[in-house]
Amino acid sequence: MVVNPENLVQKIEHHEAQRIAAVEAYIDKTLETAFDGTKAIVPGDHGFRGMRDFVLKGLLDRYRAAGWNIKYQSDQREGSWYEFTPIRRGSRNISMDLDPRDGYCTANDWMNR
Repeated sequence: MVVNPENLVQKIEHHEAQRIAAVEAYIDKTLETAFDGTKAIVPGDHGFRGMRDFVLKGLLDRYRAAGWNIKYQSDQREGSWYEFTPIRRGSRNISMDLDPRDGYCTANDWMNR
């Protein structure tokens, strides 16, 4: 049976589904713990090795669609990592400034400044 490119991609993604779910959970947890209001660094060695480029691109594209800029970086000493920064509405920056009225500011407040 001849397989077309779209079916092949779907088949590979189906076979990689558990791995994709594990990497996605790792990214989510890292974002939750490492996000400082401006960026989060996600180490690039956990689960990413051996992942096919188009599968990784598809996974990262989902994060881009969810509102993240993602920049891959690597060096000999530190290894590789992905820097996640939020896509900002307009040209406003997310700041870690606390709201003096209540002592804190939610992520939603930051995004809507």
